[in-house]
Amino acid sequence: MAIINHLNILVIGGCFLLLLQFATAQETCVNRFQRFCVTEGDSCKPVYGESTYYCVDGTYCNELNYKCEKSSDEGEVCSSTGTIIPCKEWLNCLDGICVETGYANVGEKCTEDYQCNDVKLRCASNGQCQNIDTECSSSKECSYFNYCGGSVCKPRVENGQPCASLLGLDAPCLPNSICNKDIGICIPNYSLQLDANCSTSIACDVSQGLECDGDSDSCGYANFTKTLTPSNINCTFEDCGEIEEMCLCTEDRYTGFCHPKDPLTESQIKKCGSSTKEFSDCVAKHECAYEHADTTPSSCHLTHCASSFCAMKLNCDWDFNSQTFGKGCSGAALLEYQATCQHLGYSTGGSPSLTIPSLLMLLLFIATTTTTTTTTILSF
Repeated sequence: MAIINHLNILVIGGCFLLLLQFATAQETCVNRFQRFCVTEGDSCKPVYGESTYYCVDGTYCNELNYKCEKSSDEGEVCSSTGTIIPCKEWLNCLDGICVETGYANVGEKCTEDYQCNDVKLRCASNGQCQNIDTECSSSKECSYFNYCGGSVCKPRVENGQPCASLLGLDAPCLPNSICNKDIGICIPNYSLQLDANCSTSIACDVSQGLECDGDSDSCGYANFTKTLTPSNINCTFEDCGEIEEMCLCTEDRYTGFCHPKDPLTESQIKKCGSSTKEFSDCVAKHECAYEHADTTPSSCHLTHCASSFCAMKLNCDWDFNSQTFGKGCSGAALLEYQATCQHLGYSTGGSPSLTIPSLLMLLLFIATTTTTTTTTILSF
């Protein structure tokens, strides 16, 4: 009996010291793995008042029973007050039903007013979003080939035509195009080749790894000499090798590895650039006034260019911050585009494990097992 009690004291004391260590350790890496990712039907009850468990994509934590339950799909019942029943990430709850809203631009197909992307737009009898006002307050209230200037929709400058800004006018180029100030004409995004004069990297062909060199004002190759920091480097004690990397936690708050925030190597940069240019060319071809924040499946750019959109996000959007604890979990852990791309059947790079420190789990398991054994012995 004395041996069992002594073992209990050692285990409980070890757990206490470990918990104290986690509580007092200085956070020098981003807490990407300090969460549980749980699936439908699993418990999501907070531990010690903190949201430790995050429900996987397409589910939410029902706070009545603290179970992960499936979010409502399009056309299903939802509620944003009282007993919360949320919609899937790309849907909005409108009059108690989950629907796609605010994705259609002027001239694009619609069946309901709420599908149009501005309060001044209505779904007209021809099945397209139209401006019901004779004036405009933003370019969203004009068609793809027009912009809002002086409260009136006016023509944009098409590719190959002189940039209006050089003529003292304010008319911009088409969406997905840019004014090449060196030659004074509008050109498609990412269309300039090596050594061409430029004023912004959006003009240079990123699929070739080109960017605009600020010193020479010409398109040149990005820095391909950077290398990834070896995975065995603990970056809480040794800095990451490149500023494009950040320190992410592994199993505790003071052990981390270097993770790139942006494409870093030559192959990564060119892969990101190729998918970015492909997407830009696609939305221009289909005359989509692409809004970067729009991840609604029925939007123009996802109807026509979903493959290149999701590839671009997968190859380029790697940033993790204090509100992003990894991919594959909903809520704070979900990058904005991922739920939509998964819904459309495209890869988002998989879901890394989100675990609490393994040593702590082991000690808690031993403590539980020992307590059970002690109770059994005492019952005899």
